[in-house]
Amino acid sequence: MFEFLLPLFSFAIYASITPGPNSIMVAASGANFGFRRTLPHIAGVAVGLSLLLLAIGFGMSTFVHQFSLLHDLLTALAIFYLLFLAYKMAITNNKFHKNSEMKQQAKPLTFVQASIFQWANPKAWMVSVSAISTFTTVGSHFTAEILVIGSIFALATAPSIALWVLLGARIGKILNPSLGKI
Repeated sequence: MFEFLLPLFSFAIYASITPGPNSIMVAASGANFGFRRTLPHIAGVAVGLSLLLLAIGFGMSTFVHQFSLLHDLLTALAIFYLLFLAYKMAITNNKFHKNSEMKQQAKPLTFVQASIFQWANPKAWMVSVSAISTFTTVGSHFTAEILVIGSIFALATAPSIALWVLLGARIGKILNPSLGKI
């Protein structure tokens, strides 16, 4: 069972650090709110992804395979949600430049919001299904393997996403020096 830990950890780091919806959102949050205020978002991504992975591992994958329409619906919802977030970011940034009071009202995603977003994130679904199908074995300690995979992803995702937040915070500081500390 432990022979797959290094490849699993490598896969988890690679899957978490490569660009996707989470990296874009946390980089934008880092640019707008700084590293410290984005910490709940980071934790939400790590926990939400792990919970999604556990849910898929413990039965949702069977459900999704039996009802292919559900997969299409989830994909459509994910696309709609990403477009909605892009729209909100676009109009919010324009209003921020015009209205400093509105800028003070803006807030980064909360832990719960970031966790829930994973369920609408197509990359999170693909990564979860790939991890389950690759790093579990038939007739083995399936439950233990799923728990290990979920734990490894939680550990690998947080620092990977944190790098994107730091990048965003640095860019935000360059673009808007009044942000101050990261």
